[in-house]
Amino acid sequence: MGTEIQYSGDALCVVNNHVKDTTLRLVNCMVIYIDSTQCHKCRIDNLGDYNSLQGYCRGKGVDVVIIFSPSGNNVSDVLEELLEAKYIFPVYVDQYGVFAEMNPHIPPSLNFHAFLLNEEGFPIFVGDPIYSKSDKTLDLFKRVVDKRLTANPSVK
Repeated sequence: MGTEIQYSGDALCVVNNHVKDTTLRLVNCMVIYIDSTQCHKCRIDNLGDYNSLQGYCRGKGVDVVIIFSPSGNNVSDVLEELLEAKYIFPVYVDQYGVFAEMNPHIPPSLNFHAFLLNEEGFPIFVGDPIYSKSDKTLDLFKRVVDKRLTANPSVK
């Protein structure tokens, strides 16, 4: 998965019980991509599991970008559930499926739906540090982030 991850388009951003249109740039961030094959309600109910990752990444100058890409008839349900959940970090809704269209190289396996992107939008780490079956994934993720900062201190 050495291909650039792209997204050029508007997304709906849900944060603190508000929805706003925003333009999303995917660089220097950890992307958690939740496509239409996943149970949105289940994932929304468990987004709080990412609080520690959000805190760690924020301290390192890395954004965590959670993108829901529901099927067209589920967009309003996802928005309603996100508003009810009242998360204090932003969650993005790709209401038109642009992310998947622009990144057909992302494998369908959910193991490849979480990735750390560098300043140019290329993946430098693949895997979900929170939901990985291996306890070592979070440690490896942190080492990659720390190494990236050591190699390029201007990134933070």
